[in-house]
Formats: sequence, C-alpha cells, structure tokens
Amino acid sequence: NVDDRTFPRSGIGGSLMLRGGLDNVGSNASFVQAHLRASWFMGVGDISRLILRGEAGYTFTDTLVDMPPSLRFYAGGDRSIRGYEWREVGPRVLTEGGEYAAGAKNVLTASVEFERYFLGNWGAAVFVDSGSAFDGRGDADWRTGVGIGARWRSPVGPLKFDIARGLDQPDSPFTIGLSIGAEF
Repeated sequence: NVDDRTFPRSGIGGSLMLRGGLDNVGSNASFVQAHLRASWFMGVGDISRLILRGEAGYTFTDTLVDMPPSLRFYAGGDRSIRGYEWREVGPRVLTEGGEYAAGAKNVLTASVEFERYFLGNWGAAVFVDSGSAFDGRGDADWRTGVGIGARWRSPVGPLKFDIARGLDQPDSPFTIGLSIGAEF
C-alpha cells in the first residue's frame, strides 16, 4: 500500500512466505518456515524520504543439513546488510577448497536509509544496515554496515549506486552495490 509504485514516498510494502516439507513426501527434511520482509516509506519534506526495512525468518526443523541450500537463510549483500558481501554474514563451513556460507535456520535484518534529492531526479543517501543469519539465539554473529549512495529517479524506478563498509571487522573492505527498479 504505497502512494507511487516506482518511487514511493508514503506507505508500506512487504511479503510473507510460508512453506514446508515432509520427509519422504517430496522432501529430504521435515520443516516449516516463515519469512517476512517489510518496507516503510516516509516522505520528509518535499525532496527527502526515510526508508525503514526489515526482514525476519524462522525455520522449524531438526534437520537443517538435509534442507537444500536454497531454502536456508543468508545475510549480507545489496538487499540485506550492505558493507558485507553476498551471504557473508552467518554460519560458514571450512573445507579444503576454502570457506563457504552454510546457511542458517533464522535471519533477522534491519535497515534505516535517508535519501535527499538535490538536482531534480538526482540525490544522495546515507544508510545503516544490521543483522545476522543464525541457527540459535546464542550463536548470532550480529553485523552492522554503514554507507553512502548516489540516487537517480529513473522512469523504471530508482537507480542506486552504494558504497558501504562493515563496522565489525577492522580490515573489512568497502563494497559497491548497484540496483535498479522497484524497492519492494
């Protein structure tokens, strides 16, 4: 429910996904999963807006390793915690070939972004993202990223160019993100 689908200044958008599977009935694991994503857009004056985003996911299962990686939760990247690479935040597995994201039972992320438009359709943004992908309450590795970005209101939705850095590792590199289109 937003005032403009290509560039919302007021309203809420979101999605809720519920899914599940039964072991030996078309699935390798029994599970029930809920995944909620929401965005809240607020116009601030005539040329600025505040965007709040959140994500929460939970998997009820005792056999996460039997679930395909595509059904596990991950955090990090342009649409999650900017300042961290895609799937960088969360449980990792070390193998002879290197380290890779294992996926998690749960995910919790939040973002606050402020945009201001200076030259018609051109503007800038500052943001803070935080969250984690984790299996249990005690093993969440909470990460926070901060950054700045350039914005252009194109006819098909915002074009965003972001530069961000994770705050939780002193040697963390800067990440660059590019996205275009609707923000839901």
